[in-house]
Amino acid sequence: GINDVTMGEGNAGTSAFTFTVTLSAPSAQTVSVDVSVGGGSATPGSDYLVPMPTTLVLVPGDVSESFTVQVIGDLVNEADETFVVTLANPVNATLGDAQGVGTIQNE
Repeated sequence: GINDVTMGEGNAGTSAFTFTVTLSAPSAQTVSVDVSVGGGSATPGSDYLVPMPTTLVLVPGDVSESFTVQVIGDLVNEADETFVVTLANPVNATLGDAQGVGTIQNE
């Protein structure tokens, strides 16, 4: 599965929203899963930097691997916004929770 992350956006620069993909138990096989970001009310490019779609690989014995989305800070007074991190195409695993939500809190 994957966790949800709720953090403040900051007033400048970027803040790292780190999502962790976790297996329910260690696997004797290499596990991989594709990760992409999109959807939600946040605007790609102005609220967060869109990471390249990537594949996380967990070697035998690993139970978790992290994926980071950089959120762009600003001074605009706005409502909290969200984006979605989606897992797909698992190899040697099944997906329980395939989506993590990033909630960007206005500061």
